[in-house]
Amino acid sequence: MNGVGTMEHALEPTADAAWLLYEVGYDPLRESSSESRFAISNGFLGVRGSRATTRGARCVVPPRTYVAGLFDTPGAERATLGLVPAADWLQVRILLPGGPLVHHPGDASTHHRTLDVRRGALLSECRQLTAPDVCIRLRTLRLVSLSERAIGLQLIQLEIEHGEVEVTLEASLEGVNLELVSERLEQDLGVGGKGLAMATASSLQIDGHDLPPTALGQLKWSWTWKSRPGQVVCFRTLRRSGAERHPRSGPWQRSA
Repeated sequence: MNGVGTMEHALEPTADAAWLLYEVGYDPLRESSSESRFAISNGFLGVRGSRATTRGARCVVPPRTYVAGLFDTPGAERATLGLVPAADWLQVRILLPGGPLVHHPGDASTHHRTLDVRRGALLSECRQLTAPDVCIRLRTLRLVSLSERAIGLQLIQLEIEHGEVEVTLEASLEGVNLELVSERLEQDLGVGGKGLAMATASSLQIDGHDLPPTALGQLKWSWTWKSRPGQVVCFRTLRRSGAERHPRSGPWQRSA
């Protein structure tokens, strides 16, 4: 999906409001319930409606992605078998010279989520974030494919409304060890005992031009640039999940 025009079209919800479910604002007491209501699934891959760009470090509700058939029991003996979450492939942090753009989910002065039932997509938008150096309008889209059920997609668009500062976007797979045992972790490869393979590919464009990422560590990458008013930044993450098939493949393997 290339081009600002294509991204703009993807981020627009269905015109018929009868297909849309809205939520405006942030209520920490209802966040867990909202994430359940705005979850998307295709029968194989399910993703709760958690925030990707405006979660903040103080968000208490952990993100959750589930894969059909990935069951386990908690540590207690004879515990009930249940679904366990896979690694969070939606984690994105936006950093300014003074620190994170978002410290708390309520920092966004306006925020709303839209569940587009007709398209099977979750959209969100916020703007006027409480940062003195830069004002950014953030729009996101998240979906899981019906034709290729192992594929999930996240799109993020940042429009710089004012401010000229250095901006860093970090993308990572969080919770790699959550309920799953990792046997091996490298910069772009993780192997675990559950036979779950996860491949992710991310890219970032500024005004239609690709910016190469910098590797920060195991399963973590970043992009840094100088913002300017009117700048449009497009970020994409594509994730594919499946059973282990190769001796070196396993959970959270990133594609080349």
